[in-house]
Amino acid sequence: MKDRMIVKEEIRIIQMIVHILDATVGLPVLSDTLLEYGSDFGDFVREHIGRISCGDEAKECEFYQKESEIYQLLVPGIGENFISVSKEIAQRLYELMNSNIDIPSADLLVVHFTCGQTEYLALLKMNFKAGYTHRTLSREEGNVNDIISYKAVLPAQSQRLTEAAIIDLHTLKLWVVEKKYEINGEKTNYFSYLFLKCSSQLSHKSKLNIVTKAIDRVQREGWMSGKPMRLRCRPRLLFRRNWLKMVALWWRNWQIRFLKSRLICAMLFRSRWKSTIW
Repeated sequence: MKDRMIVKEEIRIIQMIVHILDATVGLPVLSDTLLEYGSDFGDFVREHIGRISCGDEAKECEFYQKESEIYQLLVPGIGENFISVSKEIAQRLYELMNSNIDIPSADLLVVHFTCGQTEYLALLKMNFKAGYTHRTLSREEGNVNDIISYKAVLPAQSQRLTEAAIIDLHTLKLWVVEKKYEINGEKTNYFSYLFLKCSSQLSHKSKLNIVTKAIDRVQREGWMSGKPMRLRCRPRLLFRRNWLKMVALWWRNWQIRFLKSRLICAMLFRSRWKSTIW
């Protein structure tokens, strides 16, 4: 799917709906009507969708067709069933959130859109953020301005969502971004394994991190052992980051060798001088 890059300027939103998934309430607040929105909020949604499809953190996934309830909901097509399908998806996600307190509360934004000739469905889990705003109270002594905290503030347009999916409604393949949370005492990618029930490959960012750690480990072990090493393929970024460490290690090794040679020469000279006297 990565060859089908979604360009945010080409996204045309068909319909979208928002469901409130607040774990502290005990029940999800599911909407029965489509979301009415203006151009600013439309740009906000397009920005998040575009960032997910173009980001290095997105993983290409495929549904487990027999096990995934989400897949079964999408197979017949959404069409006129968009609202009911979105409510079923939100209900499934809330059940996981309600039974695992570490999963943060959020608004689930379900977006049906097209890019080019392809239809997509975006599941954007917008975790609540703490924010502050002002309020004015009227009292006997006059107006009193106060600062209050809001915990149900949506992420900013420039922030990356930690849990989201974009589904190709033709092939039913999907991109997923997610974050691990503690489930039954173990850190788990619940969004893909338990909610969507899909198999996933490593993201480009995860692959790069593995290669970077491997190169760093090889370089570190080579310099600590004192054996000369050649790395025919070394990323320029890693070289710039590590060259000061390399120079410092080389200089320290050279000083040690120089001091050793001077000490050996001094000992030899002293022994010969004593032998000539005696």
